[in-house]
Amino acid sequence: MTMRIWTVLGVVAGMAVMVVPAGAQSEGNNDAEKAREFVYRSWPVDDMIRQAAENVARRYNLNPEQTAFTRDMMAKRVNAFLRDNEDQIWPVLRDMMRYQNPNRKMDARTAQRLGRAIRPIFEEAQKEILAANSEWRDILSDEQKKLHDYDRKEMEKTFQDMDGRFAGWASGKVGNEQGIFPEERPDTPPVNPRQPKPTEIPTAKVLGTSLEWWDGYVQAFIDDYELEEGQINAARSILKELKERASAYEKSHAAELKAVEEKIQAARRAKDVKKLDAAMAEKRQASQYKVQLFEELKTRLDTIPRLAQKQKYAEKIKEFRWKNRPGFPDEPVAESASPPPTTAPAAADKPVPTTQPAAEAEKDAKKE
Repeated sequence: MTMRIWTVLGVVAGMAVMVVPAGAQSEGNNDAEKAREFVYRSWPVDDMIRQAAENVARRYNLNPEQTAFTRDMMAKRVNAFLRDNEDQIWPVLRDMMRYQNPNRKMDARTAQRLGRAIRPIFEEAQKEILAANSEWRDILSDEQKKLHDYDRKEMEKTFQDMDGRFAGWASGKVGNEQGIFPEERPDTPPVNPRQPKPTEIPTAKVLGTSLEWWDGYVQAFIDDYELEEGQINAARSILKELKERASAYEKSHAAELKAVEEKIQAARRAKDVKKLDAAMAEKRQASQYKVQLFEELKTRLDTIPRLAQKQKYAEKIKEFRWKNRPGFPDEPVAESASPPPTTAPAAADKPVPTTQPAAEAEKDAKKE
């Protein structure tokens, strides 16, 4: 099948596709830590996350900012899922890996054990994937969303096929279906999305909603512009200040934000995509102040790099494109995706200014 399940399932299930080398641990050993070490030796999770994020970026023709967010999101979501389910997931993955070897047949008793063990994990993975997709789609352009709508429908079909397969295992039925994924279906994407310019996508509306993304954005900014020590200190000082202001807002609006989060979790448990999308939109509406703070973060960071650093970065992404994109023919180089000009936002669109302890650091960083 085409790997469209781009968050937790793509990485977690993908690990179980590996053929286990000789000397594998016995199935009876359910020690989670030993099982985790074994799985990591076969295929390190961090490497899989990077590869999965790159596959998504290629398929959707993401621009640099979208790509950075996607990598950060996948790393956080996948590692959190593995951490929250580590006692169950590592032993199951280790044992499932053994039966991806076509020369090793799964008997009915083993199939029952693995099927019953994997179904609850798979159920939780589906919920996580749906929630992550509802959040991720907001950084996409209209063209990219058309592709995402298609991929989500295909993903639902794959969920059904895989759950049916695991249910068969749980009842002791294996047949020729001891592999994790169902048979491949034709991939007929409805659109070949062009790469959007940074000004065309509302990444701030997504990144601003949750503070968990801010550190990754600042680190990517530091790496992109190759900031020096003084500039890095200035960037992190700005981040610290604005996160404190955002945290104060969250505390003062805790009841409102909790009510929205409960709607998200209810839709997540029900695996209701429409309600989940609506709840995520409500969360963004309730987080407008944090979005404004994130816009301030971006504006103030933009003052730190010197002209030469900005020119070097603009040149680096001038012809940023994904070649040999899966499902699509190669296409001509798109227009330059150079960063938008730094402009001060209108006063009405920004939070009331407060003291800025990073101001001096910002001034020092701008000196040649």
